[in-house]
Formats: sequence, C-alpha cells, structure tokens
Amino acid sequence: ANPNGKISLKPLFVERGMMGLMLGTYFAAFLFWLGLVFNISQGQAFSLLELLALTPVFVIVHFLRWNIREKFKLLSDLKDFDLEKAFCRTAFDRSFVHSAIVKWYGSKEAFMRYVRGPLREELMLQGATYVPFGYFMMLSSATFAASMNHVSAMMKAQATFECIASEFLGSALGFYVFWFLFMLKICLWLTEHFAMPWWRGRLVNWLQSFVLFLVFVALYTVGFITSRFAYRHSLSGALLWMSFSFICCTMSFCIPRCVNTLKRAVAGAL
Repeated sequence: ANPNGKISLKPLFVERGMMGLMLGTYFAAFLFWLGLVFNISQGQAFSLLELLALTPVFVIVHFLRWNIREKFKLLSDLKDFDLEKAFCRTAFDRSFVHSAIVKWYGSKEAFMRYVRGPLREELMLQGATYVPFGYFMMLSSATFAASMNHVSAMMKAQATFECIASEFLGSALGFYVFWFLFMLKICLWLTEHFAMPWWRGRLVNWLQSFVLFLVFVALYTVGFITSRFAYRHSLSGALLWMSFSFICCTMSFCIPRCVNTLKRAVAGAL
C-alpha cells in the first residue's frame, strides 16, 4: 500500500555501488589485519601490502562507472516512459499495479506524465552518485575499526596520553574516517563525471578506469604520509591534520548538497 499516494522510486544503483565499495573496504581492512598478524608494519613488504589492499579499488572504480552509465540510461528511458510497455510476470500483477496507479494518480496518463516529468527531474537533481550519509558511515566503520587496533594496543602498553591522543586524532579520525570519506566522495565524483568512455574499445575503457584509480591512490598516499608525519610529530600536529581532513570531508559533502539545493530552487522558479 502507498498511503501517501506517491510512488517512491528506489533503484538498486546505489546499493550495488555501495556493496562493491563495502567488499573492497573490508578486503583492504582484512589485508591490514594480516599485516599486523605477521608483524608487517614497515619496509617494502608493508608498501606491497598497502598496494595489494588498494587493488580492489581499481575494479570498483570500473564497476561504478558501468553502474552510473546504467542510471544514465534509466533517466533517458524515463523521458519516453510508456506504462503499457512495462513488463509484469503475470496478468494478475499487471492488473493489480494498473489499478493501484489509477487509484493513486487518477489515471494512467497522469502517472506517465509524473514519471516523465517530476520523477525524472527529481532523480536528475540527485545526481548519479547520490548516496545517503549513513552508507558512508557504514563504509568508514571498517577502516575506523581497523585503526582502533593501534590505539587499543598503545593503551594496553600504557603509552602516554599524548601518544594515544595523537594516534587517535591523527590516524583513526583524521585519516581513516575524515580523509577516507573525502577520498570516497572524490572517487564517486570522478566516476560520475567520467562514466562515459573517452574512446571506443574495452581495453581503453579499462585504461580510463585505471587513470581514475591512480587519482585515488595519489589521494591515499598524500593523506597517509601527511597523517603519519603529523601524529608522530606532536599532538598539535595531529589535531591540525584532523582539522584539515575534517574540513575537506565536510566540504565534499556540503558543496554538492548546496549545488543540488540551488538547482531545485532554479527549477522551481522556472
């Protein structure tokens, strides 16, 4: 039943994309845990482990680009939506859906006008990579939980308050939460704006995904090196880095929302 008299379209594009990101995030966290188990915390072996942990991001970037192209196709198809051409498995389902639509919208024609107009415009204003904030927090829980292992180990070893606070602020919060969320937002923005292949050819399409993946690796490397230097230097350095990463994270979430709000206001005025 739909007591509000309005159909809410919730396609699985977001959930598919988030599932891919979730699997990749937990895989990376798993490899970092292996590094701790086998005492791989520095040197070439640690660098190789980090590179291996980031490898799934390459596949995820390519998958997200394909996923966004599917949504672009959906938005294009909604422009010429025809209820009579919609597929139903059984005649009973078709009759039930059609009767509900007539009850909620008054007529089939009114529903088709709604799908072609307001619904399509609403989905377009959301952006191809609109993701609820709760999904991002769920993703960051994996990296945050893995980073807290270092904090708990330092607490068990009775390290000084300054060392524990620096590790928590600079690494756990600064890098593995705020900077991680910032990297995810940048990654999603890149996959949306470069979803379409630059040139024809499957190999070139994969190469395009690899270029976007290198941007993610660059962001990760800069954040990791900076955070490590900051929290190892002093508590004030860790606090400064955490503040910077928090600002970057906040801007990456707020700016798209402000742009979408502005678009809705302009669309409503027109």
